[in-house]
Amino acid sequence: MLVGKSITVDNNANGFRSLHGLAVVVRMVDFQCLKSIKVIVKEMSFQAIRFQYIGGLDLLITFSNVEWAIKFKVDALALKDKFSMVTTWEGQVLGFERLAWLKIQGIPLHVLSNEVIDSVGGLFGRIVHKATRSENDVDLSYEYVGVLVGDGKRISEEIMLNWKDRKFRVWVSEDSDDWEPEFWEPTEMGNSKVMEDSDDVGEHVTGSPAKTVNAVAEEVNGMVDQVMSETDAAPIIGNEDSIDIHINVDEPVSKEGHEEFIPGMDCPFEQEFENNGPELVNHVNKRKKIQERGNGPA
Repeated sequence: MLVGKSITVDNNANGFRSLHGLAVVVRMVDFQCLKSIKVIVKEMSFQAIRFQYIGGLDLLITFSNVEWAIKFKVDALALKDKFSMVTTWEGQVLGFERLAWLKIQGIPLHVLSNEVIDSVGGLFGRIVHKATRSENDVDLSYEYVGVLVGDGKRISEEIMLNWKDRKFRVWVSEDSDDWEPEFWEPTEMGNSKVMEDSDDVGEHVTGSPAKTVNAVAEEVNGMVDQVMSETDAAPIIGNEDSIDIHINVDEPVSKEGHEEFIPGMDCPFEQEFENNGPELVNHVNKRKKIQERGNGPA
């Protein structure tokens, strides 16, 4: 029986009435599918006009017309590996669920495993984001799991872990911050896939064979040599994303006749360049030409 403060809502209250028939309520099978909802909908060849997070693993997806909403519902019901529930929004009563992120501490190292961590988290709700502890992790003192709970109470408890004839205390505390809906965009998922498929730090670029850092450096060196021979200009100073190239590193640079340059002090900002104006403009144009070629496709 409910106790405490209460209010009475008008029987005719009907929130989000304008979306009846246009929106679909879905429940995803896990947290990864929840974050990937935009990617999933695009892969299904649908275009929704709005994604709204309801709570737990539930979403309200709105389409531009009733026909699209009906067709999406039919197609989504066939994807059992992504959707656990799909229904048209008609103002029906929906149950309350929320995601709780539990920090688990105190599991002894000799029994520390993802299975044990998930078992502890499972005492408080259905696991929707499992532990990902690895033997290579630097910090083994705690781990997070995501669970579905049916009330708004924050979790902070101590449980007992039994092993052989010994008992160990384990502490479970819920993260104070609620999860803010951040759905992966299709382009973000594509970039993540490229990074996951790369087995080496030097491997990159979508749509081309993987290249090592050395191979890229050799290719860039060749481009620099070609540009330098065509323009007869000074060495290029790359931007932040470029590989630093040093030309004639073995040839000593004479400092005779040159005073030390102090930024902001020695630069003649107020000097007029009347006599050497054309020469300065020509030099700047050469530098622009070199930089534009250097930023082109490899």
